[in-house]
Amino acid sequence: MTTRTDCRLFLLHIPRTGGTSIEETILGWVGADQSARHIELLPHAERNSLSARTFLSGHMFYDEMKRLPYINDFKIIIALREPHARLASALTAADALNEPENAPFYSTFDRQTQATADRLATVDVNNATELAEFLATLNAWGRRAFDNCQTRFLSCDPFSGATASDASISAINLRTACNRVEGADFLCITERLTEGIRTVAHALEQPLPERIIQLNNYRLTPVGS
Repeated sequence: MTTRTDCRLFLLHIPRTGGTSIEETILGWVGADQSARHIELLPHAERNSLSARTFLSGHMFYDEMKRLPYINDFKIIIALREPHARLASALTAADALNEPENAPFYSTFDRQTQATADRLATVDVNNATELAEFLATLNAWGRRAFDNCQTRFLSCDPFSGATASDASISAINLRTACNRVEGADFLCITERLTEGIRTVAHALEQPLPERIIQLNNYRLTPVGS
C-alpha cells in the first residue's frame, strides 16, 4: 500500500509528550526522504523550503509554526500529556544530562539548559519544598520546559513582547491553548497513543503498526528556537 501524498502532516512536537514515538511511526510510512524532524534547529531559509515534504515536525511554538509559509498545506498533529506526568518526564530528562555518560551530549546545550541541569542535580525531587523552590526560581529555559510547558507552546509567541519565557500563564493563554487544540486536525494523547496514531494511519491510508514503539531515551532537544 502506498502512502497518500496529498495528506501532508506537521507534528507540533511539545517535548515529553510521546512525539518521538509518533515521528518514528509516521517515518515508517512516508520514508525519511519525505520527512524532516526538529526543523526548529534549521536556518530559517532551509526551514521555509520544506513545502514538498510529506511529514514535518519540530519543537516549535504554535505561533512560530503558523508563520511557516506552507503550513496551510499541512494537517496539524498536536500531542498532549497529563501535565504532572509530562513534568516528571521533563525533570528526569534534564537530570539525565548530569550522568557521566551524557557528558558529550551535555556540552551541546546552551548555558541556560546546562545551568538548569546543574541546579536540578542538587534537588531532591521527592521533597516537595525543594522541588517548589527549584520551580519558583527557574531561568528562561526552565520556565519553557517545566512551567505550564504545553500551554506555553500552544499560546505564547516567543518572539512577541511578552515572551513565552517571561510572561505568567493567564486565563487567556489557557483559552487560546484549548481553542488551538480543538482546531487541530489530529490529537494524540500520550496515555492513549495508539488511539491517536490510528486516526493518522487512517488519513494516510496506512495499516496501524502491530506495536507502537514507546520511545523515551531522555535525550533533550532545546525547547524553542
